[in-house]
Amino acid sequence: MLAGQPVPGRQTGCRFSGFDQPAEIQSRSFAGPNRQLVGRDAERKEYGESPGQTKRINLGQGMMSKTKYKAVMFDLYTALLDSWSLWNRIAGEAELGAVWRKKYLELTYQAGHYHSYNGIIADAAKEVGVAPERAAALIQAWSTLEPWPETRQVVGAISERVPIAVATNSSIELAEIAVATLGVEIPVVVTAEESGYYKPQPQTYRLALARLGHQAEEVLFVAGSASDVPGAINVGMPVYWHNRIHQRPANESIKPKYELDSLLPLLDLV
Repeated sequence: MLAGQPVPGRQTGCRFSGFDQPAEIQSRSFAGPNRQLVGRDAERKEYGESPGQTKRINLGQGMMSKTKYKAVMFDLYTALLDSWSLWNRIAGEAELGAVWRKKYLELTYQAGHYHSYNGIIADAAKEVGVAPERAAALIQAWSTLEPWPETRQVVGAISERVPIAVATNSSIELAEIAVATLGVEIPVVVTAEESGYYKPQPQTYRLALARLGHQAEEVLFVAGSASDVPGAINVGMPVYWHNRIHQRPANESIKPKYELDSLLPLLDLV
């Protein structure tokens, strides 16, 4: 079965705002290979969802009318890459891997000024009881990160329409390794190390916007982690939250323009 092709009996969910009363409500189905299910099941269990099931939320007709953005900016490790599966594998079990990665995300988004990215990974491991050698093994395995099944198709198509960029909480070295796994050229890559601050502080987003040469309201930001949503919105970008594993919002009062658990609907927006 081709990546991104629907799998019978599995439906992915979506939620979006910003369109007036859709004329017709319909459901869409997007699917990925079974390798995603281990990490996603652990995360769904954490949030009280049934393993192997996906939220089913209606998608309106309005989604089909394209909104013309002048550029698209992506988060890297959660929006474009299936980082969860790598962390689970290195941790030795899905549930521990999910807890470790969630702690890493928490520490990263609370960090503010940039300090050692590798150090944050090690600190998160220590806090949740993961052995230090596993943190080192995760860094060594960075080149084995894999994109979500539809990433190459979607990013490749969008790059032929508008300029694209990545804004990522990462060291420069590890970002270069991760971007290479995408199999798609990303002309603008801005890291927390380069900007001097971790997202959701505004500096990384703003540096990427400057290099794209567009105003914030003209650029669609594709978030992966919950904290990226308010971070990008606060600098003025409309946000598409690729909420693959159905994380809870970081701030219930700040909502993305779109929320879906696949990248494929981006092709209808750009």
